Amino acid sequence: MDVRPFTKKDAALLKHKSGDDGWWEPDQFAWVLKRVHRIVPAPYKGQLRLFNPPAEVARLVRHGSSR
Repeated sequence: MDVRPFTKKDAALLKHKSGDDGWWEPDQFAWVLKRVHRIVPAPYKGQLRLFNPPAEVARLVRHGSSR
């Protein structure tokens, strides 16, 4: 939905909700997501950036199946 600067308040909320260490550094960004839902992981070797998965992997994720 949006990308915005990541704040100290975001880090504190993350630490409170997930037990994460709540690190924060200047010049970081946060994704603002809408209609988020959990998925069943599908086995696939990913990449170190955003990418489009093969059609079979996308189908598994959409249908909530891990084969």
